[in-house]
Amino acid sequence: RNAKAGFLWFIAISLPLLAQIACLVYFNATGKADTYRTGITLCLMLGSTIASLSMRRAEIHLLLGHEDGGLEEYARTSGFLKDWRRISRRRLLEVLSVLMMMLSCRWLGDVFTEPSLESIIIAVCFSSTAVGCAAVSYTQLHIVAGMDLAVDSFCINFFREMDMEQALNEWNTVQATLRQVSTKLSRSMLALGASCGASLLLLAEYTFFHTDSSIFVDQLQPGVQMAFFLGWLFPPVLLFLYSMMRA
Repeated sequence: RNAKAGFLWFIAISLPLLAQIACLVYFNATGKADTYRTGITLCLMLGSTIASLSMRRAEIHLLLGHEDGGLEEYARTSGFLKDWRRISRRRLLEVLSVLMMMLSCRWLGDVFTEPSLESIIIAVCFSSTAVGCAAVSYTQLHIVAGMDLAVDSFCINFFREMDMEQALNEWNTVQATLRQVSTKLSRSMLALGASCGASLLLLAEYTFFHTDSSIFVDQLQPGVQMAFFLGWLFPPVLLFLYSMMRA
């Protein structure tokens, strides 16, 4: 029953996602929408999708579970579960703030102009992409925060008890969990980083090889449009760099 429900949930998520990717590819191939906005949205969408699928395939939910061997159960046993939840809530607020800035800049850039149907569809695709990037980044930050507290808890318990045998057993658990976290998160971080790098390469290609301002041809001043443009382009990159810094 669980497998069937998971398959149906996967189909319900995949069909709209595939439809959005098909629209972006079609707009990019036919030139009916701005190539750079479409290409950047497509890169970020593919990266966040591959990252989320890699974490699902790695069964990240088992690592976070409260069963024996799960990180939450270890946090409860070691006594840092409350601190972990407090830090995780702070990370959630940080990610939500960045997400709100992304969505605001993306939609304000269209609302203050005369948006076409294609630009609205691309903005909707970017909105779902931004939510996916934020969800993946928060999951990574949540797990990394737990592992930071696990290492800190081990060090504190070791110097408090000075029991070498207990410390060795506990360190084996911490080391095994660290290895699992590294294995389960490495592919998702690689996918998200590759998509952010590709989006920056598209921006660099436009900046160095195009002297016209065709990307900013609407009623707003080019400087204002550039601020909106960078306001939704750079936050996914900043989220990725922030996750790497915390890791």
